[in-house]
Amino acid sequence: MFVTLLALCACGVNGAAAPLIAGARGVRRDRTSVSAKHRRHARKASSKAKNSSKQGPRGPKGATGPQGATGPQGATGPQGAAGPQGLPGASGQSGYEVVHETQTLTLPPEEEGEIEVEAACPAGKVLLGGAGNLISSQRHPSFELVVYNGPKEVGGSLTNTWLADYAMYNASSSTSWTLKVSAVAYCADAS
Repeated sequence: MFVTLLALCACGVNGAAAPLIAGARGVRRDRTSVSAKHRRHARKASSKAKNSSKQGPRGPKGATGPQGATGPQGATGPQGAAGPQGLPGASGQSGYEVVHETQTLTLPPEEEGEIEVEAACPAGKVLLGGAGNLISSQRHPSFELVVYNGPKEVGGSLTNTWLADYAMYNASSSTSWTLKVSAVAYCADAS
């Protein structure tokens, strides 16, 4: 028995020609070739999607931008906790004592004079400082000169005595002049 095969053409998917096979039992479409095209298109689309989603290499670091404007001052924060107690300080001077000495001098009219007053610290104490002062209870034409006002010096060394040395001149031709000179020494224990 002989079977005659006829090559026929029919319209396939997307307008493409799909071969038809005619036989003794009729004509059928070749579905094998159409499925193969669909698989090829699907693989290409998947490959493009993978390539498009793949992350590229990190780019170079950009240049530093300009400095921004200074912002507003913030609110004052809460007070901090108290710090630890400091170390005890060095011991101060003990045995503080003030020694005060005064002498009085009367000058006749048109006479001059000099008076020295010493205020000495007691034994075992050192001189911290001192002062000298001239006191007059009357207004009188006169001249005063401070000869020396400081620690007394003996043999080139300073002692624990304050010396006030004043020189005066009574310029009045008829009235005597009475005045006082005082010396003050501020003392404390030596150790």
